[in-house]
Amino acid sequence: MTPRGILYIANSASVEDGVTGLLVPQGSVDALASAMLRVLRDPAAAQRMGEAGRRTAEVRFSRQRFVSSVETLYDDLLRGEEYRRCSSVML
Repeated sequence: MTPRGILYIANSASVEDGVTGLLVPQGSVDALASAMLRVLRDPAAAQRMGEAGRRTAEVRFSRQRFVSSVETLYDDLLRGEEYRRCSSVML
């Protein structure tokens, strides 16, 4: 289980702003401070975003999804096909 109160750094590919977390522009100290204050002032929203983020991560990065992606990669390679979806394989 992930400890509570941990700050995770992510990008828009893995975080839906306001739903699974908060996104701030890179290098913007003011935006980061504002996002941190928002979370501190609204612990219920922080809890909802954390739970939604966890659910999303459990689906997107599940063991079964990883195994399925690797199997597809190997199947394509064995058939001599160029694998064009490398970004979807979590290696």
